[in-house]
Amino acid sequence: MFSLKNFSKIHSFASCVPSIQMSNKDFESIVETTDQWIVERTGIKNRYMCTPDEDSLTLAVKTTRETIARSGLDVSQISGIIVGTSSSRHVFPGLGCMLLGELGIKGFAFDLQAACSGFVYASHIGRQFIENNSAEHILLLGVDVISRVLDWNDRKTCILFGDGAGSAILSASEHPSILYSMIGAEPDQELSLTVSSPWANKHGHHKIQMDGPKVFKRAVGCLSSCVTTLLEKTGLPPSAIDIVIPHQANGRILQAVAERTPIPLNKYYQCLERYGNTSAASIPLAYVDAEKEGLIQVGMNVMTIAFGGGMTFGGSVFNVLS
Repeated sequence: MFSLKNFSKIHSFASCVPSIQMSNKDFESIVETTDQWIVERTGIKNRYMCTPDEDSLTLAVKTTRETIARSGLDVSQISGIIVGTSSSRHVFPGLGCMLLGELGIKGFAFDLQAACSGFVYASHIGRQFIENNSAEHILLLGVDVISRVLDWNDRKTCILFGDGAGSAILSASEHPSILYSMIGAEPDQELSLTVSSPWANKHGHHKIQMDGPKVFKRAVGCLSSCVTTLLEKTGLPPSAIDIVIPHQANGRILQAVAERTPIPLNKYYQCLERYGNTSAASIPLAYVDAEKEGLIQVGMNVMTIAFGGGMTFGGSVFNVLS
């Protein structure tokens, strides 16, 4: 049995990226584009791609081992693993189940598919286990290898994405840390952002297909709604949010969200110029970079927001505990 604690906290973030670095200049020899064209429309300058010997499992093992080491926990103390991913090595077994063996954890494990919102979905669902006293420590993971489903002839999509992984520990706490979290979804019946499944009855493209203007509009609306809801539910004024760690999709999206909500753009941490859109990995990856830069410290209020194919969305506000 676990000692009864009514709150949960998220801590011990870690992240990693694969070996191949691709700048915008590299894309000039692949598709009709330029560094200036990419930067002006997305804010992205660089991203990382997996080698043939790297995949979601190799990235997951690397980042989770660092997270566990940073937490000071023994693997025997971890009750389970929740993985946000769209790119597991296998359809089944899931990436979480593969990690159990790699890390020596004895507990539950499952993957959830919420596209780029995978990490915020994982943390929100993990709270239910912690706060109903079913678990004391849960390993959270966001990892994606989007390079494997890119259409390298489509300049509108292949320039946007990178591969990466990020992880954290969700633990029981005697003090409030996560002040509020939320997840949601809106139907995308037009399939404006999709990758067809190998399980589909009809032959599929199996590469990312995206209607950029439609996705942009939906992303701005959903993320703006997240910011508004999180402020209302926590009762915090915008000035009480010290930093926003958003899903790193597109600089123009974040600018539009900031213009529609009361938190100014200078509070939105952005690192997409270094990594591109790493899907479910982007929030933990951005958190680690912000922490290294000294922008996140004990006592601060952090807001996270994410949007992904589905259309999924979600976010949280938490206070950084020691």
